[in-house]
Amino acid sequence: LTYATDRVLYASLIGQGTSPLADSMFHPSLIWNNPDVVQEGNMPELAGPLVGSYCADMPENCSDGKVDMELQYSGPSVVATRIA
Repeated sequence: LTYATDRVLYASLIGQGTSPLADSMFHPSLIWNNPDVVQEGNMPELAGPLVGSYCADMPENCSDGKVDMELQYSGPSVVATRIA
């Protein structure tokens, strides 16, 4: 599902412009960072066939050809923070 994800949009929503988009949990200056590892995103043409196959196998997790998913976070809520 990473192909269907608009990484820039999510990063701007969640980080509110405070953090750069990253491909790794390691900063580029650290020895553990691997510049050859790149997170893909925003390629719906690649996501479509995968979603179709998944929905054929698991129709209870899909509706109208889309995967139903809910992201949960146990900490403070972005919505609650914005309301406050």
